Amino acid sequence: MRPVLRELAGDVVLTDLTEPAGLTGGERFAAADLADPGPWPGLAAGCDAILHLGAVPDEAPFELLAGPNLHGAFHVFEAARQAGVRRVVVASSGRVTGFYRVRDRLDGEATPRPDGL
Repeated sequence: MRPVLRELAGDVVLTDLTEPAGLTGGERFAAADLADPGPWPGLAAGCDAILHLGAVPDEAPFELLAGPNLHGAFHVFEAARQAGVRRVVVASSGRVTGFYRVRDRLDGEATPRPDGL
């Protein structure tokens, strides 16, 4: 995905708790914890778009999920709003619709039926 992002966007800023391997030209890394509100306004400033993929994807106690999955999403979206970022793309997981049967066909009108926190 990173090569496609570089091709489409030019400059890409990657954030995580630890630096990913293999950074190339057009990429830079900024250490940031989703649970910490501090870095997000500065990271959002000057962005054309934000691709938010960070979260704890598996079931875990609420105390472990709240920082990245709840507060983190708020920090990213609020920083984007304050900076005037026009587009935020966010990924979700199959957990949002986990209580539907696999054979059920879902569309944008399907009611969320999460199978965990």
